[in-house]
Amino acid sequence: MEPFPGDLTLRFGVEMEMLIRPKAPAESPPESVDSLEIFWSRLLKNGWYGNSFGYMDFDDELDRISYTRRWVLRETLAATLTEAGLRTVGAKSGWNAEYKADRDYSARNLVDETLNEVPEGYYRIEIVSRVLDTNADWGEEIAKVFKILTHYCDIHLTPDCSMHIHVSVPNPTGKPPYYTDKQLGQIARALYLFNSAIVDAMPPGRKDNKYARPNPMTGPTRGFTYLGSDLVDEQCKRIRGAYDKAVVGQGSWSTLFALLDGITNQNVEPFLQPSSSPRHSSWNFDNVNNNKGT
Repeated sequence: MEPFPGDLTLRFGVEMEMLIRPKAPAESPPESVDSLEIFWSRLLKNGWYGNSFGYMDFDDELDRISYTRRWVLRETLAATLTEAGLRTVGAKSGWNAEYKADRDYSARNLVDETLNEVPEGYYRIEIVSRVLDTNADWGEEIAKVFKILTHYCDIHLTPDCSMHIHVSVPNPTGKPPYYTDKQLGQIARALYLFNSAIVDAMPPGRKDNKYARPNPMTGPTRGFTYLGSDLVDEQCKRIRGAYDKAVVGQGSWSTLFALLDGITNQNVEPFLQPSSSPRHSSWNFDNVNNNKGT
């Protein structure tokens, strides 16, 4: 890829949505019982059977219990991870804390992420990593988080659960464009060239997930007035046609790459993210032309 100014590295954060429940000591291996009993004592101390801490009103008793236990789980897990050398903030000071607006990107955050399907006894959670960068050995850190989580909790996944990554390029100006047109073209080449390999590597139950459809397989977006919907549709069809031929060996990848080299900061969203909702694309380019940075 074209080098970034000053040889800057990519910075990113990993967000993992899941459903969890604390493991029962009585149903766990003997070597885990002591640590699980300590974990449960902390859950109880933090208010597992409490009443939502007095500042939330609920018409439904089950909603009150679920809210309370999600809050307590985040607090208890945050303390447990922090003790293991992984500084983490939970419900009191996390991203969606009821009484703190500031976000701490230098720590891991435990977030109350909405999920539609929640089996009885499980509680929703999103684990947000601290800001990572490509020059650091971050894989071991993520593995350690999961090792601790799976020691204390059972994990259940539904189609709503996912892991996604927010990527930003350190930009001295702090304003778009974050990438040059040439860099976007190179990203586009990689996205299309490795699409089949990425889909093949996904678990069978995730291949057709509506929240992560491969960008090359989605339909063109209408309504981009700065290009004209007909032009967008026609160019998307050309790109898709060239991709379909290249994948089965009936066309040249160079033909597709020539089309992708025409991608710029102005047209990247309709051409690389052509779906009705950007959240339904495997690769989301919403950050290219706004101030989010990720």
